[in-house]
Amino acid sequence: MTRTQKLLHGFDLATSSLIEIGALDRPIVPPDTPKVFYVDHASTPDLRKKYATDPHVNIDRLVDVHGVWGEHTLAEIAALVAPVDGIVASHVIEHVPDLIGWFVELASVLKPGGEVRLCIPDKRYTFDLPRAETQIADVLSAHLMGARVPQARAILDHFLNVAHVDCVDAWEERITGETATRQVDSKAAIEAAEDMLANGSYRDSHCWVFTPHSFAVLMGRLTETGHQPFRCASFSPTERHTFEFFVTLEACDDKQRIVESWKTLQAQVLAQSGELRSVVREELAEALRQVDALRAEVELLREHTADHRVQAALSLEVRASLQQQVESLNTVIGDLRGSTSWKVTAPLRAVRRLFK
Repeated sequence: MTRTQKLLHGFDLATSSLIEIGALDRPIVPPDTPKVFYVDHASTPDLRKKYATDPHVNIDRLVDVHGVWGEHTLAEIAALVAPVDGIVASHVIEHVPDLIGWFVELASVLKPGGEVRLCIPDKRYTFDLPRAETQIADVLSAHLMGARVPQARAILDHFLNVAHVDCVDAWEERITGETATRQVDSKAAIEAAEDMLANGSYRDSHCWVFTPHSFAVLMGRLTETGHQPFRCASFSPTERHTFEFFVTLEACDDKQRIVESWKTLQAQVLAQSGELRSVVREELAEALRQVDALRAEVELLREHTADHRVQAALSLEVRASLQQQVESLNTVIGDLRGSTSWKVTAPLRAVRRLFK
Protein backbone atom coordinates (compact mmCIF):
# COMPACT_ATOMS: atom_id res chain seq x y z
CA MET A 1 0.00 0.00 0.00
CA THR A 2 1.04 3.60 -0.54
CA ARG A 3 1.49 5.87 2.48
CA THR A 4 -1.86 7.53 1.65
CA GLN A 5 -3.58 4.14 1.53
CA LYS A 6 -2.07 3.19 4.88
CA LEU A 7 -3.39 6.36 6.48
CA LEU A 8 -6.87 6.24 4.91
CA HIS A 9 -7.50 2.48 4.74
CA GLY A 10 -11.03 1.65 5.90
CA PHE A 11 -12.38 5.19 5.72
CA ASP A 12 -15.13 5.92 3.19
CA LEU A 13 -14.17 9.37 1.95
CA ALA A 14 -17.70 9.93 0.68
CA THR A 15 -19.25 9.57 4.14
CA SER A 16 -16.54 9.53 6.85
CA SER A 17 -15.99 12.67 8.91
CA LEU A 18 -12.27 13.32 9.20
CA ILE A 19 -9.90 15.82 10.78
CA GLU A 20 -6.44 16.21 9.28
CA ILE A 21 -3.78 17.98 11.32
CA GLY A 22 -0.89 19.83 9.70
CA ALA A 23 -1.75 19.11 6.07
CA LEU A 24 -0.01 22.22 4.67
CA ASP A 25 0.42 21.81 0.88
CA ARG A 26 0.35 18.00 0.83
CA PRO A 27 -2.90 16.81 2.42
CA ILE A 28 -3.51 13.12 2.95
CA VAL A 29 -7.27 13.64 2.87
CA PRO A 30 -8.14 15.22 -0.52
CA PRO A 31 -9.52 18.79 -0.28
CA ASP A 32 -12.67 17.78 -2.16
CA THR A 33 -13.60 15.24 0.54
CA PRO A 34 -17.11 16.24 1.74
CA LYS A 35 -16.44 15.94 5.47
CA VAL A 36 -12.81 16.95 5.94
CA PHE A 37 -11.79 19.55 8.54
CA TYR A 38 -8.23 20.85 8.33
CA VAL A 39 -6.48 21.90 11.54
CA ASP A 40 -3.13 23.64 11.87
CA HIS A 41 -1.17 25.82 14.30
CA ALA A 42 -1.84 28.95 12.20
CA SER A 43 -4.37 30.28 9.70
CA THR A 44 -3.83 29.88 5.96
CA PRO A 45 -2.75 33.54 5.48
CA ASP A 46 -0.29 33.21 8.36
CA LEU A 47 1.05 29.94 6.93
CA ARG A 48 1.60 31.65 3.58
CA LYS A 49 3.71 34.28 5.31
CA LYS A 50 5.62 31.75 7.39
CA TYR A 51 6.53 29.51 4.45
CA ALA A 52 6.90 32.22 1.79
CA THR A 53 10.64 31.56 1.43
CA ASP A 54 10.62 27.84 2.28
CA PRO A 55 11.58 25.88 -0.86
CA HIS A 56 9.94 22.74 0.56
CA VAL A 57 6.44 24.24 0.79
CA ASN A 58 4.32 25.34 -2.17
CA ILE A 59 2.28 28.16 -0.65
CA ASP A 60 -0.09 28.17 -3.64
CA ARG A 61 -1.20 24.65 -2.72
CA LEU A 62 -1.80 25.18 0.99
CA VAL A 63 -5.17 23.81 2.14
CA ASP A 64 -7.77 26.11 3.62
CA VAL A 65 -7.33 25.78 7.38
CA HIS A 66 -10.69 25.44 9.13
CA GLY A 67 -9.45 25.57 12.71
CA VAL A 68 -6.36 27.00 14.41
CA TRP A 69 -5.26 24.80 17.30
CA GLY A 70 -3.30 26.69 19.93
CA GLU A 71 -5.07 29.07 22.25
CA HIS A 72 -8.26 26.98 22.02
CA THR A 73 -8.71 23.24 22.48
CA LEU A 74 -9.33 20.88 19.60
CA ALA A 75 -12.86 20.27 20.88
CA GLU A 76 -13.53 24.00 20.80
CA ILE A 77 -12.23 24.65 17.31
CA ALA A 78 -13.83 21.51 15.85
CA ALA A 79 -17.15 21.83 17.67
CA LEU A 80 -19.11 22.11 14.41
CA VAL A 81 -17.87 18.74 13.10
CA ALA A 82 -17.07 16.68 16.20
CA PRO A 83 -17.31 13.89 17.03
CA VAL A 84 -15.57 12.50 13.96
CA ASP A 85 -14.78 9.06 12.56
CA GLY A 86 -11.07 9.63 12.31
CA ILE A 87 -8.06 11.90 12.67
CA VAL A 88 -5.06 11.86 10.34
CA ALA A 89 -1.68 13.34 11.26
CA SER A 90 1.44 12.81 9.15
CA HIS A 91 4.75 13.91 10.73
CA VAL A 92 2.94 15.92 13.39
CA ILE A 93 3.32 13.99 16.64
CA GLU A 94 7.06 14.72 16.90
CA HIS A 95 6.35 18.49 16.94
CA VAL A 96 3.71 18.44 19.71
CA PRO A 97 4.96 20.24 22.88
CA ASP A 98 2.65 18.34 25.29
CA LEU A 99 2.20 14.81 24.01
CA ILE A 100 -0.12 13.71 26.83
CA GLY A 101 -2.37 16.73 26.45
CA TRP A 102 -2.43 16.11 22.70
CA PHE A 103 -3.67 12.55 23.16
CA VAL A 104 -6.41 13.71 25.53
CA GLU A 105 -7.61 16.33 23.05
CA LEU A 106 -7.59 13.86 20.16
CA ALA A 107 -9.74 11.43 22.15
CA SER A 108 -12.18 14.23 23.00
CA VAL A 109 -13.33 14.66 19.36
CA LEU A 110 -13.59 11.01 18.30
CA LYS A 111 -16.72 8.92 17.97
CA PRO A 112 -16.78 5.58 19.83
CA GLY A 113 -14.53 3.32 17.79
CA GLY A 114 -12.98 6.32 16.03
CA GLU A 115 -9.33 6.08 15.07
CA VAL A 116 -6.22 8.24 14.91
CA ARG A 117 -3.91 7.46 11.99
CA LEU A 118 -0.31 8.51 12.55
CA CYS A 119 2.68 8.62 10.22
CA ILE A 120 5.80 8.93 12.40
CA PRO A 121 9.43 9.50 11.39
CA ASP A 122 11.78 6.70 12.43
CA LYS A 123 14.74 8.50 13.98
CA ARG A 124 17.20 5.84 12.82
CA TYR A 125 16.88 7.05 9.23
CA THR A 126 16.41 10.82 9.64
CA PHE A 127 18.38 13.84 10.82
CA ASP A 128 17.44 12.76 14.38
CA LEU A 129 19.78 9.76 14.14
CA PRO A 130 22.29 11.00 16.80
CA ARG A 131 19.52 11.73 19.33
CA ALA A 132 18.36 9.41 22.09
CA GLU A 133 14.82 8.04 22.01
CA THR A 134 12.23 9.92 24.05
CA GLN A 135 11.75 8.67 27.61
CA ILE A 136 8.59 8.80 29.72
CA ALA A 137 10.15 11.34 32.11
CA ASP A 138 10.55 13.79 29.21
CA VAL A 139 6.88 13.44 28.26
CA LEU A 140 5.57 13.68 31.82
CA SER A 141 7.75 16.72 32.53
CA ALA A 142 6.36 18.63 29.52
CA HIS A 143 2.82 17.73 30.55
CA LEU A 144 3.30 18.80 34.17
CA MET A 145 4.68 22.12 32.91
CA GLY A 146 1.64 22.59 30.68
CA ALA A 147 3.89 23.09 27.66
CA ARG A 148 2.28 25.05 24.82
CA VAL A 149 5.52 25.54 22.89
CA PRO A 150 8.64 23.33 22.56
CA GLN A 151 10.56 23.50 25.80
CA ALA A 152 14.20 24.54 26.23
CA ARG A 153 15.50 20.98 26.49
CA ALA A 154 13.69 19.89 23.30
CA ILE A 155 14.96 22.95 21.41
CA LEU A 156 18.54 22.36 22.53
CA ASP A 157 18.44 18.62 21.85
CA HIS A 158 17.01 19.24 18.38
CA PHE A 159 19.35 21.98 17.22
CA LEU A 160 22.52 20.67 18.84
CA ASN A 161 22.09 17.19 17.37
CA VAL A 162 20.36 17.59 14.01
CA ALA A 163 22.60 15.85 11.47
CA HIS A 164 23.20 15.28 7.77
CA VAL A 165 21.74 11.79 7.26
CA ASP A 166 21.09 9.94 4.03
CA CYS A 167 18.28 7.46 4.59
CA VAL A 168 19.82 4.71 2.44
CA ASP A 169 23.24 5.15 4.06
CA ALA A 170 21.61 4.80 7.47
CA TRP A 171 19.80 1.63 6.39
CA GLU A 172 23.02 0.14 5.05
CA GLU A 173 24.80 1.12 8.27
CA ARG A 174 27.29 3.28 6.40
CA ILE A 175 26.43 6.04 8.88
CA THR A 176 25.60 5.90 12.59
CA GLY A 177 24.67 8.34 15.31
CA GLU A 178 28.34 8.53 16.25
CA THR A 179 29.64 9.15 12.71
CA ALA A 180 26.86 11.43 11.42
CA THR A 181 27.95 15.04 10.86
CA ARG A 182 25.92 17.37 13.05
CA GLN A 183 24.65 20.70 11.71
CA VAL A 184 25.51 22.40 14.98
CA ASP A 185 25.10 26.12 15.63
CA SER A 186 25.37 26.09 19.41
CA LYS A 187 25.02 29.84 19.75
CA ALA A 188 21.76 29.92 17.78
CA ALA A 189 20.46 26.88 19.69
CA ILE A 190 21.12 28.48 23.07
CA GLU A 191 19.62 31.81 21.96
CA ALA A 192 16.46 30.03 20.79
CA ALA A 193 16.13 28.24 24.13
CA GLU A 194 16.71 31.49 26.04
CA ASP A 195 14.08 33.24 23.90
CA MET A 196 11.56 30.53 24.75
CA LEU A 197 12.30 30.82 28.47
CA ALA A 198 12.13 34.61 28.48
CA ASN A 199 9.24 35.19 26.06
CA GLY A 200 7.47 31.88 25.55
CA SER A 201 8.44 32.00 21.86
CA TYR A 202 7.60 29.11 19.58
CA ARG A 203 10.58 27.46 17.86
CA ASP A 204 9.61 24.57 15.63
CA SER A 205 11.49 21.48 16.83
CA HIS A 206 11.23 17.74 16.97
CA CYS A 207 10.20 17.55 20.61
CA TRP A 208 10.05 13.74 20.54
CA VAL A 209 12.21 11.10 18.90
CA PHE A 210 10.94 7.59 18.16
CA THR A 211 11.70 4.21 16.71
CA PRO A 212 8.79 1.77 16.35
CA HIS A 213 9.96 -0.14 19.43
CA SER A 214 10.59 2.92 21.60
CA PHE A 215 7.17 4.30 20.62
CA ALA A 216 5.48 1.05 21.68
CA VAL A 217 7.37 1.04 24.98
CA LEU A 218 6.50 4.67 25.69
CA MET A 219 2.80 4.19 24.89
CA GLY A 220 2.66 1.15 27.15
CA ARG A 221 4.24 3.02 30.04
CA LEU A 222 1.96 6.03 29.55
CA THR A 223 -0.98 3.63 29.72
CA GLU A 224 0.29 2.21 33.01
CA THR A 225 0.58 5.72 34.49
CA GLY A 226 -2.91 6.61 33.24
CA HIS A 227 -1.75 9.21 30.73
CA GLN A 228 -2.92 7.93 27.36
CA PRO A 229 -6.24 6.29 26.36
CA PHE A 230 -5.38 4.55 23.07
CA ARG A 231 -4.76 0.94 22.17
CA CYS A 232 -2.69 -0.01 19.15
CA ALA A 233 -5.20 -1.07 16.48
CA SER A 234 -2.71 -1.57 13.64
CA PHE A 235 0.91 -0.99 12.71
CA SER A 236 2.97 -0.78 9.51
CA PRO A 237 6.75 -0.96 10.01
CA THR A 238 9.40 1.24 8.47
CA GLU A 239 9.99 -0.21 5.02
CA ARG A 240 13.53 -0.66 3.78
CA HIS A 241 15.14 2.57 2.55
CA THR A 242 12.28 4.67 3.92
CA PHE A 243 12.12 6.71 7.13
CA GLU A 244 8.57 6.50 8.55
CA PHE A 245 6.23 4.02 10.21
CA PHE A 246 2.45 4.01 10.65
CA VAL A 247 0.33 3.40 13.73
CA THR A 248 -3.45 3.39 14.19
CA LEU A 249 -4.74 4.39 17.63
CA GLU A 250 -8.20 3.48 18.87
CA ALA A 251 -9.66 5.00 22.02
CA CYS A 252 -10.34 2.29 24.59
CA ASP A 253 -11.56 2.22 28.19
CA ASP A 254 -10.02 -1.18 28.99
CA LYS A 255 -6.59 -0.43 30.47
CA GLN A 256 -5.41 -4.03 30.36
CA ARG A 257 -6.37 -4.34 26.73
CA ILE A 258 -4.46 -1.16 25.93
CA VAL A 259 -1.35 -2.38 27.77
CA GLU A 260 -1.45 -5.76 26.02
CA SER A 261 -1.77 -4.12 22.60
CA TRP A 262 1.46 -2.18 23.13
CA LYS A 263 3.28 -5.22 24.50
CA THR A 264 2.23 -7.12 21.40
CA LEU A 265 3.56 -4.32 19.21
CA GLN A 266 6.87 -4.33 21.08
CA ALA A 267 7.34 -8.01 20.25
CA GLN A 268 6.13 -7.53 16.69
CA VAL A 269 8.52 -4.72 15.79
CA LEU A 270 11.49 -6.55 17.26
CA ALA A 271 10.65 -9.58 15.14
CA GLN A 272 10.02 -7.57 11.95
CA SER A 273 12.57 -4.79 11.97
CA GLY A 274 16.26 -4.08 12.21
CA GLU A 275 15.78 -3.13 15.86
CA LEU A 276 16.18 -6.82 16.71
CA ARG A 277 19.67 -6.75 15.23
CA SER A 278 20.66 -3.66 17.19
CA VAL A 279 19.18 -4.94 20.46
CA VAL A 280 20.85 -8.33 20.12
CA ARG A 281 24.12 -6.75 19.00
CA GLU A 282 24.20 -4.50 22.07
CA GLU A 283 23.33 -7.36 24.42
CA LEU A 284 25.87 -9.66 22.78
CA ALA A 285 28.59 -7.01 23.07
CA GLU A 286 27.80 -6.55 26.76
CA ALA A 287 27.68 -10.31 27.31
CA LEU A 288 31.05 -10.76 25.61
CA ARG A 289 32.53 -8.06 27.82
CA GLN A 290 31.23 -9.98 30.80
CA VAL A 291 32.62 -13.20 29.36
CA ASP A 292 36.08 -11.64 29.06
CA ALA A 293 35.91 -10.80 32.75
CA LEU A 294 34.69 -14.31 33.53
CA ARG A 295 37.50 -15.81 31.47
CA ALA A 296 40.01 -13.89 33.59
CA GLU A 297 38.35 -15.26 36.73
CA VAL A 298 38.48 -18.77 35.27
CA GLU A 299 42.21 -18.45 34.65
CA LEU A 300 42.69 -17.15 38.18
CA LEU A 301 40.75 -20.10 39.59
CA ARG A 302 42.88 -22.50 37.57
CA GLU A 303 46.07 -20.89 38.85
CA HIS A 304 44.89 -21.20 42.44
CA THR A 305 43.71 -24.79 42.11
CA ALA A 306 47.02 -25.69 40.42
CA ASP A 307 48.93 -24.42 43.46
CA HIS A 308 49.51 -27.48 45.67
CA ARG A 309 49.60 -25.38 48.80
CA VAL A 310 46.13 -23.99 48.02
CA GLN A 311 44.86 -27.45 47.01
CA ALA A 312 45.88 -28.80 50.34
CA ALA A 313 43.85 -26.15 52.11
CA LEU A 314 40.74 -26.72 50.04
CA SER A 315 38.30 -29.46 50.77
CA LEU A 316 37.29 -31.85 48.02
CA GLU A 317 33.81 -30.30 48.07
CA VAL A 318 35.11 -26.77 47.48
CA ARG A 319 37.42 -27.90 44.69
CA ALA A 320 34.57 -29.75 43.02
CA SER A 321 32.40 -26.63 43.22
CA LEU A 322 35.15 -24.49 41.68
CA GLN A 323 35.68 -26.99 38.90
CA GLN A 324 31.96 -27.04 38.17
CA GLN A 325 31.99 -23.21 37.88
CA VAL A 326 34.89 -23.45 35.46
CA GLU A 327 33.08 -25.95 33.28
CA SER A 328 29.84 -23.94 33.35
CA LEU A 329 31.61 -20.73 32.39
CA ASN A 330 33.45 -22.44 29.55
CA THR A 331 30.14 -23.75 28.23
CA VAL A 332 28.63 -20.25 28.30
CA ILE A 333 31.68 -18.83 26.52
CA GLY A 334 31.44 -21.48 23.82
CA ASP A 335 27.72 -20.87 23.32
CA LEU A 336 28.20 -17.12 23.03
CA ARG A 337 31.12 -17.37 20.64
CA GLY A 338 29.17 -19.65 18.29
CA SER A 339 25.70 -18.17 18.57
CA THR A 340 23.72 -16.31 15.92
CA SER A 341 21.45 -13.32 16.65
CA TRP A 342 18.44 -15.59 17.05
CA LYS A 343 20.22 -18.12 19.29
CA VAL A 344 21.99 -15.57 21.45
CA THR A 345 19.19 -15.15 23.96
CA ALA A 346 19.79 -18.55 25.55
CA PRO A 347 23.45 -17.99 26.48
CA LEU A 348 22.62 -14.46 27.52
CA ARG A 349 20.20 -15.84 30.07
CA ALA A 350 22.87 -18.25 31.22
CA VAL A 351 25.31 -15.41 31.81
CA ARG A 352 22.72 -13.47 33.78
CA ARG A 353 21.98 -16.50 35.97
CA LEU A 354 25.66 -16.94 36.74
CA PHE A 355 25.93 -13.32 37.87
CA LYS A 356 22.95 -13.49 40.22
